[in-house]
Amino acid sequence: MKKYRLPDKLRRYKHIANIITKYGFGIIIEKTHLGRLFKIRHKKQEKEELSVPVRVRKMLEELGPTFIKLGQILSTRPDLIPIVYIHELEKLQDSTVSVSFEQINKVFYRETQKNIDEVFSEFGKTPFASASISQVHKAKYQGKEVAVKIQKPGIEDQIKIDISIMYDMAGLIEKFIKESELYQPVNIVKEFEKSLKKELDFYLESINI
Repeated sequence: MKKYRLPDKLRRYKHIANIITKYGFGIIIEKTHLGRLFKIRHKKQEKEELSVPVRVRKMLEELGPTFIKLGQILSTRPDLIPIVYIHELEKLQDSTVSVSFEQINKVFYRETQKNIDEVFSEFGKTPFASASISQVHKAKYQGKEVAVKIQKPGIEDQIKIDISIMYDMAGLIEKFIKESELYQPVNIVKEFEKSLKKELDFYLESINI
């Protein structure tokens, strides 16, 4: 995984801070002093007609794949968060927006040094399944029908930036918000990172299959 550029991280940091504020959780930005680093846009906050659990779910959806995955994992942890949040986070679904065949072919070529049509006799250009991290295409290989799962371009770099920001924010939350000690935010991010690395490791997945 190539190293991300600092300007990319700062841009993403500001975007995350704005979305957190948008959904009525600006107190986190204030208490962790992140507001000193970024000029936060004071949009109309999405909190008047929505419950806190709903706002958390909608916030994670808008923050994108990495945060959606975090919410999905937290939805299986009633030992960490109240049941009312569990029920709402269970509604989180992976992003289903697919990327073009041309982009997928570039990913395939980078990993194999071959184009898709050099390997498969047939390859469905439209995926039959798409999630936030990858998408799956029907294909034919040596006369057999197969399913080909390919990571979406740039997703690994995006996740690396998001995980780095999660560690930063978890550390600041533990430092400045004493009530968070009960939940150990940094440890939550560590466990989440381990889980996500497994999901990104398609070689490990192939062994399990």
